[in-house]
Amino acid sequence: GTLITATRPTAAEVADAPLTMQNALTYARLKEQLLSEPDVLRCDVMDSRYHVTARSCNMDEFKHSVLTWATQVREAGFKLSSVADAARPKIAGELRSSL
Repeated sequence: GTLITATRPTAAEVADAPLTMQNALTYARLKEQLLSEPDVLRCDVMDSRYHVTARSCNMDEFKHSVLTWATQVREAGFKLSSVADAARPKIAGELRSSL
């Protein structure tokens, strides 16, 4: 077996292996980089004025950010639905009175 880390095996170390194995090891090494490097992903933050602050993060922080974003989108969808339901009768009334 081959021990795969974020930096090994190098391309030179697997140069004599079949191409499919080289590709698999490269993929695995890059995956390890994603899992282990502290600043490889983006976890940008947007404030209430829609100003985005860029922030780098690791895999665990990224997972947390994605879950937070999904929750925020879900809550915004519920709020939008509620506002739309409340506005629907008012819009219908305005349309009737304008005709």
